[in-house]
Amino acid sequence: MTDLVSVVIPVYNTNERFKACFASVLNQKYQYIEVILVDDGSSDTSAQICDTIAASTDSFPVTVIHKPNGGVSRARNLGIDYANGKYLVFIDSDDQVTPDYISDFMDTREKYPDAGHIWCGFKCKSQDNTKYVYSEHEKYSLKYREDYFDLSNKVLAQSPCLRLYDVSVLKDNNIRMIESLSLAEDIIFNLEYLDSVQSTEICVVNAVNYTYLDIDPESLNRKFRTDLIEIENRYLNTLKFYIKKWGLVDSESNANYYNVVYFKLVETMHNTFLRDNKMLYISKILYNNEILRSEMFMNALSNMSVSIPIRLRRAYHTKKYFWVRVYERMVSIMSILKKLSK
Repeated sequence: MTDLVSVVIPVYNTNERFKACFASVLNQKYQYIEVILVDDGSSDTSAQICDTIAASTDSFPVTVIHKPNGGVSRARNLGIDYANGKYLVFIDSDDQVTPDYISDFMDTREKYPDAGHIWCGFKCKSQDNTKYVYSEHEKYSLKYREDYFDLSNKVLAQSPCLRLYDVSVLKDNNIRMIESLSLAEDIIFNLEYLDSVQSTEICVVNAVNYTYLDIDPESLNRKFRTDLIEIENRYLNTLKFYIKKWGLVDSESNANYYNVVYFKLVETMHNTFLRDNKMLYISKILYNNEILRSEMFMNALSNMSVSIPIRLRRAYHTKKYFWVRVYERMVSIMSILKKLSK
């Protein structure tokens, strides 16, 4: 195939990691691409690196957009607006891709022209190079939108960097990242895209073509967020809307949905106790009590399929986070004692 692919790379303070990222783009087997670098108001040398790359690259056109810092969602949206390609991929500036990243997408698009979605696998260097693919035994896995939770459980449905987007679908349906969000905006974006493509068939290329380098200590998912519960509620309500629209109302889908609810709300409660939260201890407990007593969390405990220890479940049902905290501390102490005894 010789369709132009737009490669959108938001850049913010990634310096040498960005150089490695772009080097992996230069090594792509599929070279009919354009690269759109969106410098999101970098305060290091990343902006200069973008300009140097654009001036020195002759393998394909490189466009650089400099903008005041406004977040990755705004940067990605600008990339969509400037895209001239038939297809589009997102790459984060501190990550890397294999030489087959784009060629596998395009070969698969040609092999499965009726598939509405082409995805790939990835690995995460911060987690001992754990690989995430749908199947270890086949080159392609053909799934459908109705298999959303199965794909999500394999951590393939979340990232915008693991798929080939049709630019006309994005532009015709005005699908954009929600710029007011700095978390979950990519998952909501992907849900909207899944809903907008006529073909619900999803072809997963079972190749680890993307490497996620989760090494930034200032990453948003490691910071206390006062608005995390609002963000999670927005995501969970959006997910509920789409799975209902797609007819995923069977008991297994319902349980899978509440599995997601449970883990997201537990994540939110743990976020309350991150060190940079300056609230008083009692205020943290009272804040989490409200989450424990919410209808959404109680529904999750009643409907989810994930198994949790009976003592933890009992602690949840007290609707007092103090007892959950006691349980978690006891588990932590037992783990330490077990290691010491070896």
